[in-house]
Amino acid sequence: MDRKYLRTVAISVLTVLLCVGVIAYLGYHLFSSDKDAVEVLAAESVTAELKSEYTGYIMRSEQLLYAPTAGGISYRCANGEKVSRDSVVAHVYDGANGAEVREQLMEYDQKISILSHSSIDEGTRLGGTAYIDGQIKELYRTIMRKTEEGDIDYALQKKNELNILLNRRKVLVGTVENFTEQSERYARLEEDLIAGLGSAHVEITAASSGYFFTDVDGYETVFDPSLVADMTIDDFDRMIAADPVTESEGGYTIGKLVTDFKWYLLFEIAVEDTKNYTIGSTYEVVFPYNADTHISMSLERMITPTEGGRCVLVLSASEMPGDFNYLRSQTVQIVERSYSGYRVPTSAVRVVDGVRGVYVLEGSTVRFRRITPLTELDGYMIVQKQNTLDEDSVKYDLGYCELVITNGKDLYEGKIIE
Repeated sequence: MDRKYLRTVAISVLTVLLCVGVIAYLGYHLFSSDKDAVEVLAAESVTAELKSEYTGYIMRSEQLLYAPTAGGISYRCANGEKVSRDSVVAHVYDGANGAEVREQLMEYDQKISILSHSSIDEGTRLGGTAYIDGQIKELYRTIMRKTEEGDIDYALQKKNELNILLNRRKVLVGTVENFTEQSERYARLEEDLIAGLGSAHVEITAASSGYFFTDVDGYETVFDPSLVADMTIDDFDRMIAADPVTESEGGYTIGKLVTDFKWYLLFEIAVEDTKNYTIGSTYEVVFPYNADTHISMSLERMITPTEGGRCVLVLSASEMPGDFNYLRSQTVQIVERSYSGYRVPTSAVRVVDGVRGVYVLEGSTVRFRRITPLTELDGYMIVQKQNTLDEDSVKYDLGYCELVITNGKDLYEGKIIE
């Protein structure tokens, strides 16, 4: 292994270590004096995506589970947990206040789930309050925007995610050490409530192996994946316009089993956009209702009427992420193109001797660094990453975590900031 390669690797490692310090402590740094003042931001590495947004509909192989009475329910497995055939998924206790007890138990389960996800990892701890405050601010803005647009379901879906972020901030700033004690308290309340129901209960078992879910929306038999192969545009219209099934001869629904890994996502696009899709190809789908979870899905069908004008895409996946909300109808985004590079404010970009670049602060000296823009989004440019194996690029191009000057007067190569 030659020394030049080892030297390059060592420099890269050192750069990353120094950059961690820059992000954590100098994320937004201000150098000032009576004479000169500059503001800088670290050139962070990001991936920007160009996406198209649609209303998607989820179809899964779902088998409803019933109880003979509408009593209080104590679930014996977690929501989304894989269960085997004949395993006990719930205890149903008889009683006049069954609906009230069930609601209280579900509330306790939700609180325990929020608290269990409120711990912070090393990445969050390293990023500090600026990192998590950015997440909170972005989520809050999105919730408010969706609320103004009338998408109340979105706001409700994101409420727990916002609570988790707020809890993590409390841990980060030292308001609380952790939420173990609170979680255990709700677990005890749940146990006490169950104990008060008595020992008489009915066990609900899984008729087959699968994934158990507590939420039932009434569309389990309407959005039937067996219909996908022969579905027409008219079938699709009838499906999404159908009312939920609220009554059943099977008894009182307490949950459902998803009996197949494979699930489907359907959404409508304009016919002129079909040129962007190929059956059998894989596409990256973003689910905003699920903290922007990305899932790779395969295009199985393109449903079009004989007269044209509309098209419904049928995508499928076998990946089932944990804590994923399979809300029947939800906003989805298709990634059309992605760019990976450094993010710099557009306002910081300059042209010097015909070369586009930015000024950076190297110690107390101003330097000019070349950039190659890839795209521009929301007031920022995504620029090409520096090639650390090329001496010319290392010398002249913007590097990872260099301090880009975003505000300063009379800048030029070699200027000393006192």
